[in-house]
Amino acid sequence: MQILKCFSAYFNGLFDSLKFHHCLFYFMTSKTIRYRTIQCFILNGVIFVGNILLAKHIIRPLISYILSSASEMPEVSSTTDNYDLDLDLDNSSSSSVWIENMNNMIEIGLYILYQILWLWPFYLLSFALNGMWYQDIADHAFILMNGKRKSRSFSFANWVNFMAEEVYRYLLVAVCLLQGIVVGFIPFIGKWLCIIHFAWLYALYSFEYKWSFLSWNLNKRLGYFERHWIYFFGFGTPLALITVLFPKFLGSGIYALCFPCFLIVSIVAKPIDHNSNTSDNDKIQHDNLHHHHNNKDDIKDNIDNNQSKSINKSRGLPIFSISKKIIGLILKKKPPKKKEE
Repeated sequence: MQILKCFSAYFNGLFDSLKFHHCLFYFMTSKTIRYRTIQCFILNGVIFVGNILLAKHIIRPLISYILSSASEMPEVSSTTDNYDLDLDLDNSSSSSVWIENMNNMIEIGLYILYQILWLWPFYLLSFALNGMWYQDIADHAFILMNGKRKSRSFSFANWVNFMAEEVYRYLLVAVCLLQGIVVGFIPFIGKWLCIIHFAWLYALYSFEYKWSFLSWNLNKRLGYFERHWIYFFGFGTPLALITVLFPKFLGSGIYALCFPCFLIVSIVAKPIDHNSNTSDNDKIQHDNLHHHHNNKDDIKDNIDNNQSKSINKSRGLPIFSISKKIIGLILKKKPPKKKEE
C-alpha cells in the first residue's frame, strides 16, 4: 500500500509539471507575463538554441568542407618514372596527414574561440536576464492568483537575517549542484543518480518563488520539500531529463526556454504527501489558493498556518543533510534560523 502511495505521489508530481494548459490563463490575462515569456522564447529558443544548432549543423560542417577543399593535393603527373612516383606518393601521404592534422587543429581552435568569445558570454548574459524575467513572471502570476504577496516587516535585524539566509541558500544550491555533477561520474548508476539529484534541484528552483511569496523561511521550505520528496522528484523529472540527456549548452537553453511554464505550474500545483493522510489537506489548501474568494489575505494565512503544521508531522527524506554538513564545515556554524511569522 505504501508503494502505491509512493507511485501516486511521483506521478502526481510528474503530471502536475506537464499541465501547461494552466499557463494559458496567465498568458491571456497578464501582459507582463505574456511579454516576458515571449522574451524568454526569443532569447533562449531562437537566439541561444538556434545559434548552437546553426553552429553545429551548418557552420562547422561548412568550415570543415572549406578547409578540406583548400588543402587538396594536386594529382601526381603520370609522366614520372616509377622511382619518382613512389617518392611523390610517400611525400603526398605524409603531407596529407600533416594537412589533416592542421585542419583539425584549426577547427578545434575556432570552436574554442566560438565558446570563449560568444557562447559563454551569451550564456552568462542570458542567465542574468532570465533571472529577472522569471521573477517578473512569478510576481504577476502570484498576484493574479492571490491579490498581493504576504507583507513582512523590514527592520534592520530582519534585513540582516534575510541576507544571511539568502547567502546560505545560494551556498546550499551551489553545493547541491556540485553534488549532482559529482554523482554523475559514478560508474553504471551515475547518470540515473544525476537525474534524481537534478530533478529535486529543479523542483526546488520552481517552488522557491511561491514559497518566497508566502514568506517561508529556508528551514520551512526545506522541511516541506523533504516531506514531499517523492512528489518533487516527479515534478522535476522532465527538466532533469532535458539537462542530463542533452549536451550542456543545448540542454541549458531548452531548460531556460521551458522554465517559465514550470514556474507558473508550480504556483497552481498540489504537492502530495505519501507518508500520511495529509495529502487531502494539502489539496484543499491549494484548491483554496486557486479560487478567487473575497478575503484573499485570510486564505493565504490559513494555507501558511496549515502547511506549517503539516511540515512538523514528519521529517521526510533528509535530502539536504550532506549539503548542510558541507556548508557547516565551510561556515563553521549552523544554518541561519528565522522566527516564524
